[in-house]
Amino acid sequence: MQVWFKVLDWPELIEVLGKREFPVSLKGETIQDLIQTLLVQYGSPLAHLFMDPQGRMNKAIQFIVNGKLCGREFQTLRLKEDDRVALVIQLEGG
Repeated sequence: MQVWFKVLDWPELIEVLGKREFPVSLKGETIQDLIQTLLVQYGSPLAHLFMDPQGRMNKAIQFIVNGKLCGREFQTLRLKEDDRVALVIQLEGG
């Protein structure tokens, strides 16, 4: 299955990936499968951005699938062929 992956406003991630938007071929069908596929392709530089020191997913990362914010349930959300998955980093501050 192929989905389209896009990074919104995270320059460090775009630098690691070398592009802002591109198709990704998945063997699975969840965003967790997409994350694993990207981690295999891009290795430790991507893991450094995606994971905290304990190996847990960075809580500031959020996913938007076909224009709808997924929230924390993204791990079990099922993707379909040609879905558009955008990643955005939640900024904190005041």
